[in-house]
Amino acid sequence: RENFIWGASHSVPITLSLPSLGPVQVAPSFSYRENWYQKKILRQYNTVKKRIDTLSVKEGFYTERDISFGASASTRIFCIFSFKKDSRVKAIRHEIRPQVGFSYKPNINKNHFQLLQVDSFGRTARYSIYDGNFVSPFSYGKSGSINFGIDNNISMKIRNRKDTSEDAVKKVVLIDGLNLTGNYNLLADSFKMSTLNLSARSNLFEKVQVTGSAQFD
Repeated sequence: RENFIWGASHSVPITLSLPSLGPVQVAPSFSYRENWYQKKILRQYNTVKKRIDTLSVKEGFYTERDISFGASASTRIFCIFSFKKDSRVKAIRHEIRPQVGFSYKPNINKNHFQLLQVDSFGRTARYSIYDGNFVSPFSYGKSGSINFGIDNNISMKIRNRKDTSEDAVKKVVLIDGLNLTGNYNLLADSFKMSTLNLSARSNLFEKVQVTGSAQFD
């Protein structure tokens, strides 16, 4: 019994897909999360030994909740580049899928954090009273973020050499996806812009799957 550790995490995400507003698809969302904890820990900085000491560990049943709201809008743009009639490449098709959204998360768990001195220089850091449980506690702070992304798909139609009919064409996918994402937190004190995440994937000769990713700070 002394070594028994327990915890639980619940999540209820809700996303609605509203009727299209012309070429734009709007999707509002709501998320509710709840954690169950076994203990809470109170800490204090020890000025004599210059370290953070644990004042008390209270065993029991504790709960913590987190909510967020959001909405996104997306659309699809198609570009087709045609070639001469006698060219083996008939056309190149570029599909662009931009998306933009807004999300808001209130700081409803601010009372579950302690602002503690961490060294003799007076520097401070926040600690959750639920640190050290089987389930990690929710993060501190509120956020109001503008999320954005753009995905690309490029394919082409070529004449199928195995088919001698006049209109025989074959679709070849050049890039399955070329995706760029990021967000901007309007409520952050600093570093409001996130890193930019770039990923790409392709299927060479319809046999070899190739993926790559990069991050720009």
